[in-house]
Amino acid sequence: MLPSSWVALQAMPLNANLKVDRAALPAPESTAVAQGAAFVAPRNALERQIERIWSEVLELDAISVHDNFFELGADSLAIARVRNRLVSALSVDLSIETLFDRTSIAEVAKEVEARLRS
Repeated sequence: MLPSSWVALQAMPLNANLKVDRAALPAPESTAVAQGAAFVAPRNALERQIERIWSEVLELDAISVHDNFFELGADSLAIARVRNRLVSALSVDLSIETLFDRTSIAEVAKEVEARLRS
């Protein structure tokens, strides 16, 4: 496995006991920013609703509609929480497998729209 991001340091910050001072470590840039990907804000009410759910579950401020759910730090528990919130908020039954296959807000929104039309 490769890390999604990393930070180069001249030296590791140490505390008084000469152990790594984790609180002093700088936060890595997000994957999208590090790769120069353009941020795309939610373009309609459905994408805004999905983005709000993802933001709450992942505890992030802003998510691009093209960001990958798992690259943002999500895991299988987070996807289960998102699924339950989406079902409650949108009254559309999405399976966990569907959410594993559609990893961006834009892809999930397309799937929800397709299910609402049928």
